[in-house]
Order: sequence, then C-alpha cells, then structure tokens
Amino acid sequence: MERRPDTQPINHVATPLPPLFLATGTADKTVLPRNSRNLAARVREAGGTVRTAEYQGMGHIRTVAALAAPLRWLGPVLDDVDAFLESLPDAGS
Repeated sequence: MERRPDTQPINHVATPLPPLFLATGTADKTVLPRNSRNLAARVREAGGTVRTAEYQGMGHIRTVAALAAPLRWLGPVLDDVDAFLESLPDAGS
C-alpha cells in the first residue's frame, strides 16, 4: 500500500490550526521551497495563521544549522523564529 500521502503535512491541515512558522532555503533540495509555499497557502485557506521565511541560497541543512549557537552567522533563522513567537497573542503571558 502506498503511504506517501500520509507523509506530506499538506494532507493533514485541519482545524483547529496552531500558528505556524515555515522556514525554507531557496536552495533546499530536501523540502522544496514550493512545498512550504503550498502548505502556507493551504493553512491560510483553512483560516490558520502562518508566517513564511525564505533564506536566499541556503539549503535544508544550512537552514537548520543556523539555529545552533556556533552557526547563527549562517542566517537569521533563530531571530525570525523568535520574532514570530514574540508576535503571538499569548507571547507575553
């Protein structure tokens, strides 16, 4: 039995939806940037809140690695995640 559709987040968008931050590198070959864009569109269509960020020239590993303290110089990923979290309504609670 083919289970690939079950592995795709876009096939599991259902309410209620948590706020989402989707980060992708424009050079990502593991999760293509269009997948993040399509997921964001589906979430918005369902009434959810989503913020996307695309990091120019970065691939999958570099985007994730930029979250680590010694590698934050690779890109502003952590700052963008932090800004997103701070923007949520209950962030100050």
